[in-house]
Amino acid sequence: MSVAEAYQILYIAVLLALSVLIAVMLVRSVRTKGVMERILCVNMLSTMVICSIAVLSRMLKEPYLMDVALIYAMISFVAVLMLSLTHIPPGPKIRRRFMSDGTKKDAAVKNADSPENGSRSVQPQTAAGRPESPAERSV
Repeated sequence: MSVAEAYQILYIAVLLALSVLIAVMLVRSVRTKGVMERILCVNMLSTMVICSIAVLSRMLKEPYLMDVALIYAMISFVAVLMLSLTHIPPGPKIRRRFMSDGTKKDAAVKNADSPENGSRSVQPQTAAGRPESPAERSV
């Protein structure tokens, strides 16, 4: 067996492994519940496709495919960035509820902030560290 044949076997094995992993990621992205997990699955899926294109570029000895992989990587980065900006809320309280997976721990955290549980709102404090009085707030 020559070195070229060994590389061909290696390339085919890597492509088969990547195709199995791509299929697993597709199933995972469909079956997951949260938007955050789906965004991560899409990011991982695009990374594996980029790796597949790079391996094909070496296997077929076509250097222009590497340019295609780089362009696809840039487009994928921008797409995941836009998905993250549009689907993940900016505030920590909203983000905590958004990323909850339905467990009791998340429900307890969500309910701890509600006024029914006796939580108090945070009062503004003076420089000395004591709560401001109503007279100090009006100034």
